[in-house]
Amino acid sequence: MITTNNNTTRQKKTTKPQQPQYYQEDDGGAEKGDERRLARERQHFLSTLLLFFGFMFLLLIYSRSSQHRAAKEKSWLHKTNFYHNQRLKGSKEDGWLKDWKYAGEHNEHEEEDGGKEEMYRWSDARLLPPLPGQADKSMPLEEEPQRRHYRIDRRRDPPMAWEAYADEEEEQHMMHPDAIDYTKHDYTYPTLLTSVPSTNNYPPLEPLGDLLQRWPQDELDTPPTPFVEQLLHFDYQNSEEMKIAVLFRNAELPFKIYNIPEVDLATKKWTDDYVGKEFHDPGSGNNDLFHPMKALADGHADESLDNFFSFYKPDLWSVPKMGPPPSISNDWSYSKWASHARYADKVKLPHNQRHFYWQAGVPREERLQSEKYWTFISRDLPSFSSKDATFFGFNPKEQKGIQCRFGERVCCFDHLWVYVCVCNGVVAVVDDAELFTDFVFICCLFHFQGVTAATHYDAGRNMVVMIKGAKRYILSPPIACPKLGIVTKKHHPAWRHSLLNFGHMNFLDDDVNGKSMPSEERAWLEIAKEAPSIDTVLKAGEVLYIPSHWFHYITSLQKSAQCNTRSGRHKEGNPHFGGHKDVLACVGGGA
Repeated sequence: MITTNNNTTRQKKTTKPQQPQYYQEDDGGAEKGDERRLARERQHFLSTLLLFFGFMFLLLIYSRSSQHRAAKEKSWLHKTNFYHNQRLKGSKEDGWLKDWKYAGEHNEHEEEDGGKEEMYRWSDARLLPPLPGQADKSMPLEEEPQRRHYRIDRRRDPPMAWEAYADEEEEQHMMHPDAIDYTKHDYTYPTLLTSVPSTNNYPPLEPLGDLLQRWPQDELDTPPTPFVEQLLHFDYQNSEEMKIAVLFRNAELPFKIYNIPEVDLATKKWTDDYVGKEFHDPGSGNNDLFHPMKALADGHADESLDNFFSFYKPDLWSVPKMGPPPSISNDWSYSKWASHARYADKVKLPHNQRHFYWQAGVPREERLQSEKYWTFISRDLPSFSSKDATFFGFNPKEQKGIQCRFGERVCCFDHLWVYVCVCNGVVAVVDDAELFTDFVFICCLFHFQGVTAATHYDAGRNMVVMIKGAKRYILSPPIACPKLGIVTKKHHPAWRHSLLNFGHMNFLDDDVNGKSMPSEERAWLEIAKEAPSIDTVLKAGEVLYIPSHWFHYITSLQKSAQCNTRSGRHKEGNPHFGGHKDVLACVGGGA
């Protein structure tokens, strides 16, 4: 027993006792390392994958509304193009969209007999209102809106002729050496009035024809120097001056404001690179996918066969009855439009070449949302987008949002005709055709002028802020309505607007350029040149107040960006210059 016990004792000393399984020492997974490691890796991978798909799901929900809108736009565009092709098939206007798309692309303006093609796009007599005292002989219009919207797709086209030239210095915004930068031009300003005059001597008006003879619309690089401003200019930082400005605003008289900090900041901030990143791309539906936490603004490009733009309602425009519309939309992005605008600045684009216009808007509901959902237009112009009353948005309940327009600058030489030539696809602008005698090319004679928007009135009290560049505004009071050729038919697609190009006034006595002007346009321009008017150059950093029902005719003097907001209608107007009743008598019901 003793021996056995001794042996047992020695055995216990040399043999490690067996412990229960639940009490075994943790080896850190060394014995089952591969299995445990793989399990942990699978769990980590599945967790990461779950988080990724969860994030993507939330992202898709966030962008669903805009993508759905883009899909509807694409579907709508396809249906619209199909609709036009079917509607015009077999008619005398068959293919007008194709003709529009490629018109003038190669500057081939020579007629078959070797003569020069018409340089000016005259007003179509079918679209003008009847002359005073004459019966309306125009054909009946469509009173019910139709499903039509004039737009073309250019994204899949080969590069246009101007693009190769523009790409040479794409990132540099270089103006033509002879062009005037109107933000730095010489101006004189009137002495400020301390009260609203009791007579009609402010603003001082003159016949529209005299105004355009002194500074012709076509000669944008030969303005009066200094340019004599006759509208009052009030300093936003001067409280006493702003008290006077309120008096003039209440009296429904036009004036301008300057030295506005938020506008000066926006002027520096709104570069093409910055603005381009703040807009939806009209031709793509994935904007929100790449900018999920950013509110992007909506905008689109319009194009015209020359530099004259006129508003119209596409759903009331009938091509068989009226011919092609004044302008149509395309699918360019802002960056593409800006590239063409820089090109126009560099070469001083001829008036009868294709021009492009970019416009955007902010709905009135945006200002009621949290500011984190505001687009850059509202963010950068808080006094225009505030839901509370400000000097610029002084009637928030009647405010209809913010509209922005981006215009090209095209201008002229002083009494100089130049040749715009195409040689092997390269565009050149020269003042001596003999320089190209050794080349085969098509060369034509052009005169330059600025992008112009037809005269019209807005019922709302209008605050117009110029962010970049400069525009010339020609204002006419409500009492001038009968003289401006305003379309008075309620169901006309250009109702409330004029389709007259006032730049043609200088051709009334011109036996060369004006000999082919239609008699109806000539008669209306003879009347319009007597309309009382005043002009002003609205340049970056300034705000122009346009009272209710005042007509405005706008020429873009250089690449520009302008926004405006309206604060309700003022029906009474001004006793000396008219108001709603005068426009109502001129235009008719609904004015």
